Amino acid sequence: MDALVKSLEARGFRVEISEDRKPETHVVVLGQRVQIALEEKIRADRACAAKERSLLLAEMGLRTQVSTTSGHVVDKSEVEVR
Repeated sequence: MDALVKSLEARGFRVEISEDRKPETHVVVLGQRVQIALEEKIRADRACAAKERSLLLAEMGLRTQVSTTSGHVVDKSEVEVR
């Protein structure tokens, strides 16, 4: 949103943010107030997140094991071998 607002202002448009309970952003175009909003959807991928955690822990010097069924990262020293 910051980049959008800066871009609009650089082009000479006035951007207003209301001070209501729920702030709204408006841009004034040719004398008309137009509400603008951005929405970002994020898709979480458990396997990808688990792999990222595993790599981060490995960089920190911790030996890890990733459980593919739950997506959790477990320190190998805590894993019981059967």
